[in-house]
Amino acid sequence: MTTLDRFGKRIPRRDTRRPISKLAELIVDGGNSPAIKCHVVEISDNGARVVTHLTVRIPEFLVLRFSDGPEHRVRRCWTKGKVFGFEFVRDGTERRPK
Repeated sequence: MTTLDRFGKRIPRRDTRRPISKLAELIVDGGNSPAIKCHVVEISDNGARVVTHLTVRIPEFLVLRFSDGPEHRVRRCWTKGKVFGFEFVRDGTERRPK
């Protein structure tokens, strides 16, 4: 997928995406709600593209937990149906809603 600016000009990516195929879960509400099963289809040093099996509403901040253990605090950047783009949140860089 190519990102374009408002004039249709291609925006260069900050880092290289790598295709992968890993099962994961989206943990919302501090784990008080049921985890949402998902499939990670691309990953980079700064984020991931994730596909869910159902159409769901995803909050802006949540945790992405891979089936083999690692967890990442993430911020939802974009949504297209069942496909979500997440940015990994680094310590101290989380932006709270105003």
